[in-house]
Amino acid sequence: MRNVISLVAALYIVATTSSTMPAQAGTTQRSLETIIAAIRQNPNDLNLRREVASAMIIKGQTVKAAEQLHILINSGSATSADWTNFGEALRYSADFSGAVRAYTYALKLNPVATQALAGLALAHAGAGQYNEAISLCRTGLSQTSDVKSRQYLSATIASVHNMTASAQSSTAPAAQ
Repeated sequence: MRNVISLVAALYIVATTSSTMPAQAGTTQRSLETIIAAIRQNPNDLNLRREVASAMIIKGQTVKAAEQLHILINSGSATSADWTNFGEALRYSADFSGAVRAYTYALKLNPVATQALAGLALAHAGAGQYNEAISLCRTGLSQTSDVKSRQYLSATIASVHNMTASAQSSTAPAAQ
């Protein structure tokens, strides 16, 4: 029971601290190491893998998170949320085509998963497919009346517009 409490405490620390706070960064890393040690002792515990992958994404360790999620996905018991997190890790690692595949599979498992839809849109935007990204969000907006989902998708559209503007300004010829 003590190990379970220690693990829960470690998860809480990882989830609530940020690497932008230098004084706590070492604590966060030690907490993550504690969770990884627990996985080594229980390699078949898929819930631990889910938690460590989420913590790694928070820490910006997206390649390591993708490795953990890949193991989980290959287990055959991955949920829509697992596929969405896998997409997040791939997208943050700039593997946009892999992210598109992961988000698409997440949506096959749960067609109303707003986070997967928004992630899919952002993966398309990351690949420079801005119109496809906005179209996905607008389709999602037309299919939901949930206020939080609508806000999330609207915010995603705004992000895509910002990405579009940024891309256009970086490719614009310099004024003479």
